[in-house]
Amino acid sequence: MSMPVRSADLYTHIDTILRAAVGTRAIVYLGHVPDSHPTIPDSNGLPRPYLVVWPSPGTAIDDEPVAGGPDLTGQHVRFTITAVAHDPTTVLRVLDDIRPQLTGCPVGDGIIRPDVEQQNSVRPLVDPDIRPARHYMPTDWWTQITRL
Repeated sequence: MSMPVRSADLYTHIDTILRAAVGTRAIVYLGHVPDSHPTIPDSNGLPRPYLVVWPSPGTAIDDEPVAGGPDLTGQHVRFTITAVAHDPTTVLRVLDDIRPQLTGCPVGDGIIRPDVEQQNSVRPLVDPDIRPARHYMPTDWWTQITRL
């Protein structure tokens, strides 16, 4: 039996895909946003948009192989990518940059898929407690993978 997919390796791969998709238009963070982010301006002097990948460890694929029990080498992994910018339109533009790159993207023997119901119902939100105010939108994604 092969070893389970390591979550850190999967998210390193996703990070690479996102960085290629946004280039210098946005910054990509994995699970943490540094306090100094608002001091990094874009070409217009506005806080640079960014994406945050909120990882999860995944769960064993719930099927019963011939030997019995769940397949611990395969993982069903859900994760959230939050786009953040100074206004809702820029949030949507950043998501427009990544959506076609992630949707259907092969990762190992899996394919990244959007959580369609969540993405159809999410709306831009605003965090007024941070100056300047930040608009953000979390989008959920998933994949089922047994090897990278």
